[in-house]
Amino acid sequence: MIKVLKTKEISQRISNTFNQECKRLRIFNSANILPVLGACVSLPDLIIVSQFMHFGSLFNVLHEQSDLIIDLSQATSFAIHIAKGMEFLHEMAPMLLNFQLNSKHVMLDEDLVCKINMADYKFSFDENLHKVYDPGWMAPEALKKKSDEINKKSADMWSMGVILWELCTRDIPFDEYSPMQCGILVIKVFI
Repeated sequence: MIKVLKTKEISQRISNTFNQECKRLRIFNSANILPVLGACVSLPDLIIVSQFMHFGSLFNVLHEQSDLIIDLSQATSFAIHIAKGMEFLHEMAPMLLNFQLNSKHVMLDEDLVCKINMADYKFSFDENLHKVYDPGWMAPEALKKKSDEINKKSADMWSMGVILWELCTRDIPFDEYSPMQCGILVIKVFI
C-alpha cells in the first residue's frame, strides 16, 4: 500500500523530520503491527510504503462491502489482535503520541490477523495534526484537552472500547451525526 502525504511545501526541516519519524514506524517485531516498509520524499509529496493488506481496514470489513462473515469467535480474535498491538505500542519508550486508534487504522491480512497500521501515524509537521476526523472513537478528554495533557493509554482504552462495541453491533459510532456534532456530544455526555 502507498500513502501520499500532501504538504504545502517541503522544507529541509520537514524532510528530515519525516525521515526521522518514519524510522520509528518501522516496527517489525510485533505480529499485530503493520510497519512502514519504506518512505521517500518525491517533490511535492511525501510517500509511505507498507504491505498490501488483502481485506483492507477493519472499518471496511465491518461496514462496507465484504464477503467476510464475522462471528463472535472471529470478533474476539480481532479484539485480541488489536489489544496485543496496542500493548506493544504502549510499551514503547517514548510512546507514539500522534496515533489515534480506530477501526480505520486496523488492517486485516489474508490470514485474518489484525495489524495496527503505522502509516496512519500523524507526523509532527502535519498542518492538520490537531484536526479531528473521527471523533466517534476518541475519548472525551482527547477531544477537550491538548495532546500533552491527556493520558494516552487511557484514551486508547476508550478507543478500544468503541471498537469492541463496533465489533458487537456492526454499527458506526455516532454515524447519524456530523464529526462536529459527534465531538460536541461525546464531550457533553461523557464528561
